[in-house]
Amino acid sequence: MRFLSLSGLLLAACPTGECPEGTAEREGECVRVEADAGAEADAGAEGEGEGEGEGEGEGEGEGECPEPQVLYADADEDGHGDPSIAIESCDPVDGYVDTGDDCDDDRADVLPGADDPPDCTDQDCDGTDTGDDDHDGVAAAACGGGDCDDMNADVFPGAADSLGNSRDDNCDGVDGVDGDGDGVASIASAGNDCDDGDASVRPGAADTVGDGVDQSCDGIDGTDGDGDGHASLASGGDDCDDGRAATYPGAADTVGNAIDDDCDGLDGVDADQDGHASVASGGDDCDDGVSQINPSAAEICNGLDDDCAGGPDQTFACVLGATDVCQTACSTTGLSTCVDCSWSACVPPAEVCNGADDDCDGSADEIFACVDGSSRSCVSSCATTGTEACVDCSWSGLCVPPAETCNYTDDDCDGLIDVDDQGDDMQGFAGVPVRVTTNNMDSLNPRISWTGAAYALTWWDTSSGSATWIAVVRSSGAFDVAPMTIAGNAFGDGQADIAAAAGSLFVSWSSGQVMERQLDGTFVQSDWLPLGGGGRTVDMTPTTTGVLGFSGWLDVDDEVTYRWHSEPGEDPVGVGDVGLYLPDGDANPGGDVVAGAFIDAGTAEIVVELLNPSAVITRGQVRTGEVGTSVAIAHGQDSILVVYSTDGGAGPMNALPMDTELALADFREVDGSGRIAADGVASSGLDYLVAYRQDAEILAVRLAPDGTVLGSPVALPRTSEPVVTPRVVWNGDGYGIAYTDIPDGTDQEVFVAPYGCGP
Repeated sequence: MRFLSLSGLLLAACPTGECPEGTAEREGECVRVEADAGAEADAGAEGEGEGEGEGEGEGEGEGECPEPQVLYADADEDGHGDPSIAIESCDPVDGYVDTGDDCDDDRADVLPGADDPPDCTDQDCDGTDTGDDDHDGVAAAACGGGDCDDMNADVFPGAADSLGNSRDDNCDGVDGVDGDGDGVASIASAGNDCDDGDASVRPGAADTVGDGVDQSCDGIDGTDGDGDGHASLASGGDDCDDGRAATYPGAADTVGNAIDDDCDGLDGVDADQDGHASVASGGDDCDDGVSQINPSAAEICNGLDDDCAGGPDQTFACVLGATDVCQTACSTTGLSTCVDCSWSACVPPAEVCNGADDDCDGSADEIFACVDGSSRSCVSSCATTGTEACVDCSWSGLCVPPAETCNYTDDDCDGLIDVDDQGDDMQGFAGVPVRVTTNNMDSLNPRISWTGAAYALTWWDTSSGSATWIAVVRSSGAFDVAPMTIAGNAFGDGQADIAAAAGSLFVSWSSGQVMERQLDGTFVQSDWLPLGGGGRTVDMTPTTTGVLGFSGWLDVDDEVTYRWHSEPGEDPVGVGDVGLYLPDGDANPGGDVVAGAFIDAGTAEIVVELLNPSAVITRGQVRTGEVGTSVAIAHGQDSILVVYSTDGGAGPMNALPMDTELALADFREVDGSGRIAADGVASSGLDYLVAYRQDAEILAVRLAPDGTVLGSPVALPRTSEPVVTPRVVWNGDGYGIAYTDIPDGTDQEVFVAPYGCGP
């Protein structure tokens, strides 16, 4: 086999197919070949082949390599050879590769396909990275080229230089067009060459005097030796001293320096030619634009400082046309004007909304709807007389109720009668209690009613053989009917009750007996009216066992209607009081229907019922879960109130408000403890008064229709420990409370205490 090895250097193309000695043609080019170890090996192989062929007849062709491969030296071992160093070989050779496209075989990071950053080096051998980062065809100046901005493809030598873009587009050192080549761009291209067609005309050039050309482009055809912007007189300019920059037309002319600084022929500025230089130029003329104003002129009344001394019109009372504030005849702040250099009369201001007579015409805020801050009467939301305020000279439209006063009226429209803003009750005990009994009686169980003019009372006197007494007494203490006995202890228990109706007094006993007495001054006794005996009575047979224990009754509008109660320990109830509210006239929302409250004998729970004229009892709401001791009931305009005590008077005393259909509301606690009597609560229609016993005191407190306690309980003034619970009645102007006291320390006497707003 024959081997051939070549290495060579690319010299030149060989179009004729013939290459000089020492070279060989490869792919149309002459490559220098050199003998090396590979070549010698190939030569030896060739000789051996020939000898074998000749000696044996079989060796011809065994050492031949018909198509040897061209290999390229890969000095940096990056897989790409140097195209200038090549060999031919039929076998691989260390340090050679079959690709000859490496443009720098000394750097392994330089090869086709490598990253090629813009650094003036062709790392990827594509022939393009020669410092031309913006690819405008011109290498960067830093890489030896002429591109003055290799980051902008629009900037390179020969490019069009855009005018006024502050950039040297053609890299000629000038931003703009320098047509005359004097190194200064034209004014049209944002330069300062005032004539870009004449290289002798440019900033800094010598300016020929009097040739009509501004060679220095300073705007002056002439010589400006002191640089003050004005050419000298000698060069055709107007600078009277071209050697002094402070001297030129228009300069400030300092007075008295013997220099005509402004070149006007004067030492100082006297624009109005009045012989006085202006103050601005160091003179004393305070207005160099008016010749009549100067220090030599006389002051006249014209609003000007004619003599330049002391200000305008300084010799007169005021400056012409000036104004000043003043006080008018109605003490408002007006305005006075200086007329002919004297102050005019004080002119009042225009009327404004402030509650004052600004314009001195005798009326305040007369051009508005009302005087600001004033008020007028109005009807409040609860029909009281309120106040409407004038705000910003317009009526507010808001009627403010008056303050609450004690007059049985909700003056301030808060829904509460005679309760002040602090929530305190304005009512109280309204006078000295009236003593009803006149002798030394030992009285028990006083009951009270109202005749329309006086209190009607009945009581039981143990000192006179347990007789029942009555009296009719006025709030003043005068008797309409003096205390008198009407019956002895003929009816067993002396538990009498009294009512006034239709000019009569009705007295009843729990025994079922009823007595009527005419209220005509003579107090004539009528026949006895036995309970259930017909006539003006109603059969009140109990419908619930243990509920009705007849001990009292009331008559309403000539119709006899009964009220009953039973004291603890008495048959048949034996657990507490039972009370019925007996409304009269139109105040009765159900006609003749009566609301009652009692304590159930079996459960001791509070029960509320309605009773019609046929004595049919309808049970309503029940207050369960509490053991009642005593109960009382009263009726207002649109509400019914049940008050009850618990635990023998030691437990809380509560109020149950409800409507006329017996719909029960939430109960409210009246006091921590206390005992209420069967008629210990009464109503004015708008509120309720509850009188009750608590330990050694008799207390009274008002309640709103919803049971809200108004203020705090008030103690009744007395001298001894109470022995019975008090009774209450409404008298049309206030309340009366009947009770017993021991004023002399021996016998119990009957008293009536007034409660309300006072006498």
